[in-house]
Formats: sequence, C-alpha cells, structure tokens
Amino acid sequence: SSPAVGHDPLQGVEEVRARNLRRRLRRGVSTAPRPELWSGWLGGRSERCQYWAHPGVIDRLREDGRLSLGGAWAATLAGADIAPGDQIEAYVREADLDAVVRGYRLREDPDGRVIMRVIPSSVPGALLPQAGQPVAPVVAALDLLESPDARSRSLALSWLGDLAALLSDQETDPGRRDSARGTALAR
Repeated sequence: SSPAVGHDPLQGVEEVRARNLRRRLRRGVSTAPRPELWSGWLGGRSERCQYWAHPGVIDRLREDGRLSLGGAWAATLAGADIAPGDQIEAYVREADLDAVVRGYRLREDPDGRVIMRVIPSSVPGALLPQAGQPVAPVVAALDLLESPDARSRSLALSWLGDLAALLSDQETDPGRRDSARGTALAR
C-alpha cells in the first residue's frame, strides 16, 4: 500500500527542533527492528486503556480539546484512504484522564470502542501532542500497527517504512532529504 497523496511521513518529526533529538531519532531508527515490530519497540509511549462509552457522547468525545486523536482517525485526517470505523483512539495527558472518564461516564471495558492512550506526566512538554489536534502521522501509524484490520496495519508499515528510508537517507546524505521525500510520496 502506498502512502496517501500529500502524506508527509516526517510531519511532526520536523517540528522537534532540537538537533541532537533529531540525530538520536535517526540513529534509533537506523538500529530499530523491522517496522512491523515498532509497536512493541515503542510501546512505552503511553498506557493503553479501553472503555465503553454511550453512543450519544462519541462525537463530543472525538472533539474534546483535551484529547489528540490517534490511530485510524488521525491517519484519515492526515489523508489516508481508510475508514476510521466506530472506534475512537485518542491520547490524553495523565492529569486529564480522570476528568475525561468522569465527564463522559466512561467505563473500563476490554471490548469498548474508546481507546485512551494515557501519556505519563514525565513526558516533556515539547514531546506532547498538541491537545485538540490529531497526533502526527508517524504516531498514528504506530497505533495502526496494533489494529486488527489488515489494511490499517499495511498502511502503517508503508508509512513507517517510508519514514525509516527518509531518515536513513538524511543520515547518510542530508542533501538528499527533499528528493527522497519526493520519491517516497510519488509511489
């Protein structure tokens, strides 16, 4: 599966301005396992909690400014040609979780259609997703790796493979970055 037209696998990564952080990220990707194993490799990015929600609050929950949509919703908003379905996956800061759960009367349910990825308070502010905005496509791709839907997993592998290739090209030849991005997006 090829990336969506206009999809930029580096969106979100470029916003991190600290040069050594980008260099560590490129180094980490170059020594990373195959993209299909990234979900486990980066599984500590959040704690996954699953809830039941009354169908009447789903739209309001999806629009809650304390949350950052992830998974299929974020991928769709980034231009991916997939249907997000009726499940909501969102990132929430640890400090906001209780208020969100109480406010929407969510109940823990391993089969619930609301997945909250709780971001620990120890995560530096510069690395947090912007509340009220979807997560970066690379984060959405990590979420999709855990999807039971084969098409979603395939899209995630494609996006992460593109990201790994782009970062690898940038590490070996920083001048090739723009041409590598154009080639990856033309597929």
